[in-house]
Amino acid sequence: MAQFNFKCPQCGESIEADDSLCGQVAECPSCGKGIVVPHNAANTSKSIVRLRPVARKETPMPSSASAPEAARRLSEFERMSEKEAQRRRQEMRQEGMMLLAKVVVLLVLIGGAGTFGFMKWRDAKRIEAQRLLEQREAEQAAEREEAERKKEEKEKKDAAFTAFQAYLAREEARIKDKIEAAKIACESIDIDCKELSEELERIEKEDARLAALSKKRGEFRYDKAEHVLLILKSQGLGSLYEKYCGEDLTATRAKFENEVNTLLKMHRESTTRLRKNKEKYYAAVKGINEEVEQKNEAALRRARSAKSQTQGQLNKLRERKRQLEKRLSDEQNKRVVGVNTSISGKVRETNGAKNRRQRIASLTAEIESIDRDIATAEALESGNRAQMAHLEATTAETSARRKFDTALEVRQSDDNDVHEDMRHKGDIYLVAGRYEQITLDKLRTAMRISSEFQAAKAAEARKKLDYITHSTANLELMNADEIENVRKRIVAKLAEDIVDKEGEKSEKPENE
Repeated sequence: MAQFNFKCPQCGESIEADDSLCGQVAECPSCGKGIVVPHNAANTSKSIVRLRPVARKETPMPSSASAPEAARRLSEFERMSEKEAQRRRQEMRQEGMMLLAKVVVLLVLIGGAGTFGFMKWRDAKRIEAQRLLEQREAEQAAEREEAERKKEEKEKKDAAFTAFQAYLAREEARIKDKIEAAKIACESIDIDCKELSEELERIEKEDARLAALSKKRGEFRYDKAEHVLLILKSQGLGSLYEKYCGEDLTATRAKFENEVNTLLKMHRESTTRLRKNKEKYYAAVKGINEEVEQKNEAALRRARSAKSQTQGQLNKLRERKRQLEKRLSDEQNKRVVGVNTSISGKVRETNGAKNRRQRIASLTAEIESIDRDIATAEALESGNRAQMAHLEATTAETSARRKFDTALEVRQSDDNDVHEDMRHKGDIYLVAGRYEQITLDKLRTAMRISSEFQAAKAAEARKKLDYITHSTANLELMNADEIENVRKRIVAKLAEDIVDKEGEKSEKPENE
């Protein structure tokens, strides 16, 4: 069963009721007065229920035990509603009488004022008609003047529009030609870039072939210089260089060859001077070595001579000692032959023994002296041998050291030659790299700048074309002066200088 809300006509409280109570009399739960539930549905059941306000708690429905009390209260509510209805009808009648009286008075006043107003209205109408006639004549004259003015303005606008359209057509055609020319130039630059790449590949292959041929023949070759020389001799690359850089590669090639030949000449001269200095130095070193060897040989000869003399003296002393030892042995081994009985014989025998003993003592002393001389000679011989060994060792050491120093000097000289060759090759490599940079890099840079410049020209032309298109979108809504102002503004905008990346101004658009 649907619920709906309405307000109590007595207290204004918002009440919620079922649509089944529409048209029935019920008691307001707030003020307790009887109210008629407004019609919200077709259901007109006679049952009476107590209603409840929306904001209040729900009032419980009366039980079956309180039905007589509800009937009593309903009859009382009906009597009160009847009285209220009679009071309202009486008030409405009074209000109707008063309203009727007011209408009568108003009609009387209107009738009196109407006659006076009609006279005034007639005079005002006559004046208004005269004014309207004059105004109509003035408006007709103004319309004729406006028609003439609009006709002149239209003719002027048509002339300006025609001239402006012709100007725009010329500018659009010129700008489109510039865009097409820039596009063709960019395509030509792309073709030249491809041709440059193919030419460089051909030069690489030719350089590799010449390098293999030189290696097979065992010839020395400056690879970088030969490669750059092939680049400078290339006709295709020379034509591209002259086209984009405005220079001839022939002069550059001559300058490069001159620099390389100068470096080679300086290298040959420096090599010749170094070889002469090396030969002079080696000759001096050889003389010093020969002098040292001669002095060592002389010292060895003197040592050998002293050794030979000492050995000879030692051999003589040893022979002398051997002879004395034999004589001593002979003296010691002598025997008396026969016995002399005479006194003279005994005296002679005694003297002979005495003399033999003296000879033996003398021989023994001489042998001892010779032993001392032999010891001295042997010591001297030992010293000579030691000196001889020292001289031989010193000579061998000196010779080895001189040979080692010579080997170091030769190695240092060879290293210096290698360093000089590498430095010379490095100088030629740097010169070749520099010329390669000022040719290839300069050519690539010029081609890139030319391509960017053409692209910038095309972009600027497209921008101007868009500007023209956007500036002429509302020509139908403009007058002749405004069209002329737009044309002058476009001319001024298109006449602005276009500066490329190299700072050179390009051609200006032609003004009408």
